[in-house]
Parts: sequence; structure tokens; C-alpha cells
Amino acid sequence: MLGLVAGRAAVLDFIRDGHTSQTGRVRHRLGNVVVTTTDAATAEVRAYLLQTRNTGESIQMISTGVYTFSLLRSDGRWRIAELTLTLDNALVLQWRFSICPAQGSLLECNGLMCRQGGGGS
Repeated sequence: MLGLVAGRAAVLDFIRDGHTSQTGRVRHRLGNVVVTTTDAATAEVRAYLLQTRNTGESIQMISTGVYTFSLLRSDGRWRIAELTLTLDNALVLQWRFSICPAQGSLLECNGLMCRQGGGGS
């Protein structure tokens, strides 16, 4: 478990710290993107991930997996409600976001969970 990352500031700090610690040029390439609408206000997006690092001397594959985004529509705009990254090495990262329906803006990320899973598909 990575533990809970709660609140907008904590989520942004978590992301910034991750970017700061990276060496080389890291790229997240998404492919085979499939969007499925459930109804007028919800949708799911699935995409394959290929993450690479260019050190200047070599290009390394860092990880592969599947992103799943749960989307909510509010005031004519789509927002990410939940994001799950299932890496092929069986690591699962999951973020759940709280959206203010009236403002359509991020209130908080109420959790970052890391657990061992069953691998990507």
C-alpha cells in the first residue's frame, strides 16, 4: 500500500514529487483507446500504456499496463471521477476523485490505493 493521498494539495504534491524524482525523459504513450458511454452523464475509457525513459544514451521500457478512466459529465464538460492503472507486473494504482457537480471542479482526491492485482488485460 502506498497509503491515502487526500485533498487536492496532497494529490498535486504526490504528482510533483514523482515527476521530480524521474531521470531522463519519461513518456506515457497511450494506445488502443476505447470510449464506451453508459448514458448521457457517464462513460468509461480504456487505453493501453507503454511507459519509456530516454536517458540520452538509451531508451528503456519502464512499464506496460492498462488505464481505465471513469468519466462523469457535469455542466457540459467531462471530468475524471476515477482512474485505475493496472500494470502488467500486477501492481494496481487507483485514484478516486470527488467532483463538485455545481462547479464541475475537483474538490479532492479521496484516495490513492496501491495493491497487488492480477495483471493487465
